[in-house]
Amino acid sequence: MLCLSMKHAAPPADVPLPRVDTHALAATEAADDVLAERAGREGLSQEARALGSAIRDFDTREAHAADERAMAEARAAINRTLPDALAKGATSLSMLRAFQMTDFLRELRGYEASGAESAELGAVGGPFVARMTDAGWIDGHHVMMDDHARRAAFKTEWNAIVGVDRVPELALSMDETRALYMFYLGHPHVGERDRQAIGLARKSAKTEAACQAIRERELRALETWRLDKVDRLGKIDAAYPLAYARGVTHYRMGLGEAARRDFSYWLDTHPDGPWTLRAQNQLEGAAELADR
Repeated sequence: MLCLSMKHAAPPADVPLPRVDTHALAATEAADDVLAERAGREGLSQEARALGSAIRDFDTREAHAADERAMAEARAAINRTLPDALAKGATSLSMLRAFQMTDFLRELRGYEASGAESAELGAVGGPFVARMTDAGWIDGHHVMMDDHARRAAFKTEWNAIVGVDRVPELALSMDETRALYMFYLGHPHVGERDRQAIGLARKSAKTEAACQAIRERELRALETWRLDKVDRLGKIDAAYPLAYARGVTHYRMGLGEAARRDFSYWLDTHPDGPWTLRAQNQLEGAAELADR
């Protein structure tokens, strides 16, 4: 026990994941299910239906990689129908979103079962499957996101497409955001621009040294993507151990001095707590890395 409690240099293991209140998350998801059921039973307002049709057209065009002019037309239709839909109240929009999300989740399960993307999946999810494939988040036909992350990802994209990010009643709950970022941090991938550049470099690599350099570049790019998610989560979730997570990510990128600063800052501001001993040990490891 004495040995375990003593400081010793150690490389960081995994980036910490956000802590999700599963009961609060379940309550939020249940409320969405109630809204979807209500929309199916009572119907949506004429204004919400018009907006819903515009969203479906936008998603369908994006799923089929429509050109800029076609996408601009679809965007204009959303912008034209949104004010009247908003005037009916945020609950009306929440019902529309929940109804379309239920459709999306059902169609996505159908894709996983058959391997075939239905037209309806494109109409409610746009190029979701293509994006998941590009990110490496599909294994066979199975989308790696769990149901919590799928719901949060859909609502995030829906809000962005419609342009209601700043409507408080439509904002994701903290635990929905945490569920989504739990997936992101646990499944990092190389960003699109870096992925294309690395792919070109891999085609021209002729030596083991060149291949090793590409592997290191890919690892750095992957951790750079994850660091961006760490920073975004830290701005949203005050409970997330941001400086500690930055230290882990910087260490994994091979940036010992940056990791040392992060772990030092964490210990200065959090001298006690669940991450203290790990931060002390990893500060030693970061210092060794910085001195190499």
